[in-house]
Amino acid sequence: MTESTHLTSGNFIGGLYNLKGVKLTSVSLELPEINIVIEKIPVAISVIPATERVQLGQQDQESMSYTKMPPWLQIESCVSFDNEEEARKNALEHYEMEVRQLKRDQKAIRETMKNALEEEENNYLKEEKETEVEPPTESIGDRVTKWLRQLTEIKIRLAELETYENDGIEFEYLVKTGATATIKPGLMSTVSFLPYPIIWIPHSLAEETTGT
Repeated sequence: MTESTHLTSGNFIGGLYNLKGVKLTSVSLELPEINIVIEKIPVAISVIPATERVQLGQQDQESMSYTKMPPWLQIESCVSFDNEEEARKNALEHYEMEVRQLKRDQKAIRETMKNALEEEENNYLKEEKETEVEPPTESIGDRVTKWLRQLTEIKIRLAELETYENDGIEFEYLVKTGATATIKPGLMSTVSFLPYPIIWIPHSLAEETTGT
């Protein structure tokens, strides 16, 4: 496998290899994302800086040096399309799927809110007939607020999608599937959507290993 991404930027920080030591791609901080093909499987690779992984509170440790912590990589499975017709068809399918799901969610939220309000009203009428009246459920107001916020977000998103439909649905030749994996430096990593393990070797880790 030869390197399939031609990097012209500087600031290289390491390379991604297979177990035979063949470099699959170089990694540069100047490129937010690298798209390569590993054994006919398209993937997108991005850098996870050390500062994004540090847990809250660790920044107070004087011994912690962010600059010496090698970054991790995130690798995402993709699907590629060879021609515009296939890419447009895929984009349209995803568009229609999202619209259908949003409308289902919208209907479900409205039904849930209606049932909850009716139940709250029935409980209140029942309590009025009793000697000791308990206060209404305190959470109903918060729940209704949450449902209304969700309905507003759905309405906004549906309006955005309608704009896309009128202006023309955007399409891409490389689409992420949602499957991701985190690759830690210096370790053999088995990724479910790749045919063989890979190793991420930052330059800093290689220098420490060789003592240079």
